[in-house]
Amino acid sequence: MATKPNVKPTVPVKKPEPVAVAEPEVEETASDSAESEQMEYNDLDLDDFINEEVMKQEEKRDQAMKERGLLPYLACEKGVTKFTLLRAKPTTRISSFNKEQYVLKVNHKGELKDWTVTINSPFARDVLDKLRDAPIEVSVMRSGVDKATRYEFI
Repeated sequence: MATKPNVKPTVPVKKPEPVAVAEPEVEETASDSAESEQMEYNDLDLDDFINEEVMKQEEKRDQAMKERGLLPYLACEKGVTKFTLLRAKPTTRISSFNKEQYVLKVNHKGELKDWTVTINSPFARDVLDKLRDAPIEVSVMRSGVDKATRYEFI
């Protein structure tokens, strides 16, 4: 005689209905206000946020430089950079590599900037020779990075 497997009858189970609970009313505090501002801040488009932060940083930097009587520095890109070397006596400063540098005045794309050259480099002598004829248009070739950076007039 064949036996039937134990099969339990299925009984439909009714799920309980969710109960609506009223949210307690709470007065907005300073921390709630800050949270709401933070949420609005987080809702900004990422590109807008980045652009806004970069602009704030540039304004801070420009203001600090203006207060100290400094100009933006000319950052020569790898390759050739053209600018006008202006006739002005160079000042000096100490670089991040603890080297003494000349700070020269240049005009790059219509903007007055400072340009630094290490005093003990052979290139500094070439710069001083060019400074005799200033203001003069120059083209500078940059190669290397950090301490291995080299410049030459072309």
